[in-house]
Amino acid sequence: MTEEFQAPEAPNADPQSGEYEDSAPQPETLDPYHSENQPIDVSYKDISLRLHTKEDYYQFFNHINQRLLPEINNVNQDYLRQLFTGEKRALRLLDAKDYYFPKTFYKQDPLSPPSLYKMCIASEAISVFLPNQCKDVNFMIKLLATLDYDKVREIDLSIQRFLLSNKATAGELKYLNITN
Repeated sequence: MTEEFQAPEAPNADPQSGEYEDSAPQPETLDPYHSENQPIDVSYKDISLRLHTKEDYYQFFNHINQRLLPEINNVNQDYLRQLFTGEKRALRLLDAKDYYFPKTFYKQDPLSPPSLYKMCIASEAISVFLPNQCKDVNFMIKLLATLDYDKVREIDLSIQRFLLSNKATAGELKYLNITN
């Protein structure tokens, strides 16, 4: 015969209402689905016990809290620290949008890392999400597609015009829906 485990009752508990008198408020959990307005309550002790390396911090933001970050080799400790202090922000993965560019478009100047970085840093709305000297093109394209879709579309159209004026390859023409 097995007995069921009975949790001890809290002092001064009212089982009807579920309210407890003189009880301390319960701390928030590390919930990955918090909204932007509800910061995650993590104490310094929790951080120091759980997170020791850059990879740990990256896992915490990218996988546990589902935030859009550049590739780990494009992230430095300062950026991760700025995320914790609130100096920088990170988009939720569910909110991030993507934009497709063919491989050959990445050879063009508007999609080079320095050009995209200058474009992103010029926008105050995007610069709060961007680490210093970011070189992750896909990350910057996702930021632009999410926060300034018109700018990404403008880049796409300018590359299309450039390729049309300079005799694009057959693959590029196929993308542009143009037949010879």
